Amino acid sequence: MAEELSRLLTLGRVANVLPVLMASHLEWGSDDPEGMASIVDACETLVFRVYAVDRRRSDTGRGRLVSLAHDIHTGTCSAPSDAVARVHEITESYAPRERFERDLRDPGFYDSTASRDIRYLLFHYSQNLDTELKESASDLSTILSPEFQVEHVLAKNLSEEEIPSSLRGQFEEHVHRLGNLTIASRYWNSSYGDLPFEEKKTSGSQREKSYSSSTIRAQRVLADVPEFTLETIDRREDDIVD
Repeated sequence: MAEELSRLLTLGRVANVLPVLMASHLEWGSDDPEGMASIVDACETLVFRVYAVDRRRSDTGRGRLVSLAHDIHTGTCSAPSDAVARVHEITESYAPRERFERDLRDPGFYDSTASRDIRYLLFHYSQNLDTELKESASDLSTILSPEFQVEHVLAKNLSEEEIPSSLRGQFEEHVHRLGNLTIASRYWNSSYGDLPFEEKKTSGSQREKSYSSSTIRAQRVLADVPEFTLETIDRREDDIVD
């Protein structure tokens, strides 16, 4: 449960789910750590979908969550699985799956979502990539620190001749989409973030870092992409949304 709780606390905005966490810990924290972990995980989903991505008011769902905490404490909600189902029900009522997907596919996702929340999402995406290395839970705090930023794979300020042919004439409509975003260190982004995609993939004679040598999985896998086109943005966005 420690890893799940660490992620949730790092994400923040826990005030509304805190009563549920406290009541659950009192009822099941010692006897059912796996059930408790599933509740924390469900609360993380709620916080991210409702408050981070859908940007609902800070008091959204508070009454229903307090009611759930009361039911847990009094035994009306008698099992962790029941509490998880209730949390998911609250999540779906305010940020249903279709609405969440629509938010993620917003062409202006970069501008409409806080940098820290985008990095949080891309950290989870990175954890699900089929590569050998995994960032640890402690890496999440680092990635959400001021030392890291959201990077545009195809830089915002590319010259016309550097824009892939499939995007010419419509570059502004796609450059801020989720499929064109990744994580980079502040140093990397300020030094290399404006380079064309091909130059970011491997280190040149004047550079010490590249996608291929990155310690961040979400960056490193980009070195294997032959070219970054509109189709690539579409496919990568689908992968992250899935």
